[in-house]
Amino acid sequence: FLFIMGVLDFFKGLFAKEMPIEIEEKDLSLEEVPGFLDEKFTQQKATKDRIVELHRNIRVVIDETRDNLDVLKIAKLRNPNIGVKAKQIMEGNRESFIRRTQLFLDYLKHDPKEPTYETTQELCESFDEEVENYNKSTAKGFYVMQQFFANESRAVALNIKDLEKNVMQLNTIVAQQDLESKEKCVSLLEELKHRIQREQKFGLEQETLKHEKEKFEKAIDNYTRKRDKLKKSPGYGQFEKLQIEKEGLVKDIKEKENYIILQFSPLKHAFKKFSRMSVDELFVEQYSEDALKAFLHDKDMKIVGVLANMRKALIDESLQLKVEKKQKALDTFDKLTSEFFSQWKLGYDVIRDKKLSKERLLRSNTVMQEYNELQYRVEHYQQKSVKCDEKIAKFEKDKEKLSVSDVQKDLEKQLRNCTNVIVNVKL
Repeated sequence: FLFIMGVLDFFKGLFAKEMPIEIEEKDLSLEEVPGFLDEKFTQQKATKDRIVELHRNIRVVIDETRDNLDVLKIAKLRNPNIGVKAKQIMEGNRESFIRRTQLFLDYLKHDPKEPTYETTQELCESFDEEVENYNKSTAKGFYVMQQFFANESRAVALNIKDLEKNVMQLNTIVAQQDLESKEKCVSLLEELKHRIQREQKFGLEQETLKHEKEKFEKAIDNYTRKRDKLKKSPGYGQFEKLQIEKEGLVKDIKEKENYIILQFSPLKHAFKKFSRMSVDELFVEQYSEDALKAFLHDKDMKIVGVLANMRKALIDESLQLKVEKKQKALDTFDKLTSEFFSQWKLGYDVIRDKKLSKERLLRSNTVMQEYNELQYRVEHYQQKSVKCDEKIAKFEKDKEKLSVSDVQKDLEKQLRNCTNVIVNVKL
């Protein structure tokens, strides 16, 4: 029995599901994220301090190298009795070695105060190639310098070796640490804070606009009620009656004007030709261009005499027209008599005087002035309300463009990647 139970336990263990690894989960506010990162990156912080120290060491070594180059530049030969050619070879190689070393030092870009992951990585990645090129280009010069200035050139070579050691230590640290992940977290955190601030600013602007819109809507309601109340008053009713009567008179005047224009229309061509024959050319020409205007200004009705002269000219053929136009003109002359013009003017003046009377009454009616003022205020505040809506909508679009939730998700993802903790960032 014990044997069977042991076998069963063996198979249970064999086929049992592997327990999932529990991942820590935290809810953090924006203010808590920096402390959380510092706690998780304590080792990295120490590493960053070491990186700063190594950059400072590099700066010191560069300064020492430049000082040693100055010493080499002014160094005197221990044996001044060497030949001229040997001296020329020495000077040429010394100048070349110093210049190439200075160029190599100038190339090294680093910040000993606030080095970043990117600048440190850039230095490490480029240094190997640069120092190899430097060694190749200065090999001959260094050999010559060793023959003439062994101590001085050796001091420079040791400086270059120290640079290599410091950069190698930097390279080891960069390869081992994930400082870039933390910097990304910090960058995303700052970006998220910035976008939240802008979102809050837009929100405050929207609230201000909403309050303004409420004031405008109250004003619209107030002036609309006053306007509608005025519209129901006896004074407004009287105004509307006067307005309708005036519009009717305007219509009657237009009809009478169209009628007189129609009566003169068959004579347009005849007027134009007759004006060249008439002693009063300008007067006749005005009738050819605008008969209604000319007739309304013709207080003495000189047109009656002109029409008689035109009729006579057509009959004795001193005024030449085509047969059809001539007959229409003669028929028109029969209608346009002195009596016709007098009756038309009398009716026209009566209607016009009535219209002017109505207009005077309308102008003296203060109800319409008050109504127009109220209507203006309603439209004025409606426009302001619409502009508020447009600005509120624009701020809403600007808030959407900020994509705060997307940056929040990116930060949470980056925090998990670099700390192995599920972090829910609470806004």
